[in-house]
Amino acid sequence: MATSENRHMSKDMLSRMIIRAIQDLPVQDRDIFILKHYQNCSDKEIARKLSLPLPQVQESLQRSSIALLCSLHPLRKQMH
Repeated sequence: MATSENRHMSKDMLSRMIIRAIQDLPVQDRDIFILKHYQNCSDKEIARKLSLPLPQVQESLQRSSIALLCSLHPLRKQMH
């Protein structure tokens, strides 16, 4: 059974790995991801702020999500 301290360490490790995975994204994809998921901007707002076509923003978000899922997938096995 996991102790509270182990769970806290696991959450801390997970947070660091998520931050690292986000940092590893290409710059534009990272900026778009942060605007969407940390600053709660809509896709249209992001497109306007970055002067990008909406489909490019949406493709970037999809790429980022796939990249993060792939890089964090091994953690799922460790967390269970």
